[in-house]
Amino acid sequence: MSAKRYVSILTSLAILGGVLITSLPIASAQLGMAIRPLEGTDIMAIEGEPGEVIEEGFRVTNTNNEVQTVGIYTVDAYSNAQGQYVLSSFLDEQIAVGTWIELDDLEMTVLAQETVNSTFRLTIPETATPGYYVGAVLVSTPGSEIETMGGSGAVNIAAIGMRTYVNVVGDRIVDFSWDSEEHQVVGEDSHVITLSLANNGNVIMSPSGTITIKPLIGEEQVLDIEISPLMPTQSGEYNIYWDEAPIIGFFKATIEVAVSEFDITGMSSNSGSIGETEQREISFWIIPVKEIAGAIIVFIIVFTVLFLRRHRYQKLLKIWKSKTIMQDSSLPIVAQKWGVNWKLLAKVNKIKSPYVVIKGQKILAPPNEKKKK
Repeated sequence: MSAKRYVSILTSLAILGGVLITSLPIASAQLGMAIRPLEGTDIMAIEGEPGEVIEEGFRVTNTNNEVQTVGIYTVDAYSNAQGQYVLSSFLDEQIAVGTWIELDDLEMTVLAQETVNSTFRLTIPETATPGYYVGAVLVSTPGSEIETMGGSGAVNIAAIGMRTYVNVVGDRIVDFSWDSEEHQVVGEDSHVITLSLANNGNVIMSPSGTITIKPLIGEEQVLDIEISPLMPTQSGEYNIYWDEAPIIGFFKATIEVAVSEFDITGMSSNSGSIGETEQREISFWIIPVKEIAGAIIVFIIVFTVLFLRRHRYQKLLKIWKSKTIMQDSSLPIVAQKWGVNWKLLAKVNKIKSPYVVIKGQKILAPPNEKKKK
């Protein structure tokens, strides 16, 4: 493959970003090893027809200061529940790239600071469906620890990998579906517009677009739809985050999605827009349930306290009797003589500071007060 084509491939893969989550890096400081195509790039990109046998090569470099013996094996890649591509475990059954590659060397001994070349043959089955396939050629040290990650089939091992993309040429099947859309609150208070998308064809699809959110009152906001390209058979729910969502209100969101074919290897002549831009609308309320619930609870507590106080006050008004002050005095002194809390006496009779009572003044007091001498 020419250097010019590989530059095109690497540019496309840089745009692709996080579609392929390897968990097995291109180079590993832990192993001190590296594996790359003979051309010196990080990516192996192959194109062929069903039934074709293609020979390619790679090189393994030992950057350690001692001899290393490593094992070599191949694996497939697949789409997980989050819509990301990950490498399968070599313990799993391989059904595509992982079985199409026949390695000339299953084990290598590489001298310190040396590089060893090897070759493999990739046989595309006669029955292979046209489209893109992803896998990897991996190098690991014997006895590397294997750990299954969350039951997903992905593995975390002491290994390095050469990502391998295979484009099986043939009739293109373009089948992209947009199944649903909704507003959701995720986490504590993050608002998202969730799109359910699926690529049912055999070409890589790249969705893009905008979401225009209009409130009943105020200015509209526009969100960009930024979703990594969808590999063939990949589907999932994709969240578009709305970082500046108001705390309350009614909103209408206009969602526009356009789809284009994404050429992961730079080998396709079909890249570009596919179909017309599709537009949908959703309406929704944002109601701060937690805040409203908290306010209701506070209101209930305050109301209950006030109600109990008033109930007690009304009860006192019914049972207390009017008494006449016999001489000028202060309310605390009168309350002490009557055996009553002077603050309660002041509150019931609405007497304020300086709490002075005068001869002949009538105030309410308990009917069975006990005068103290």
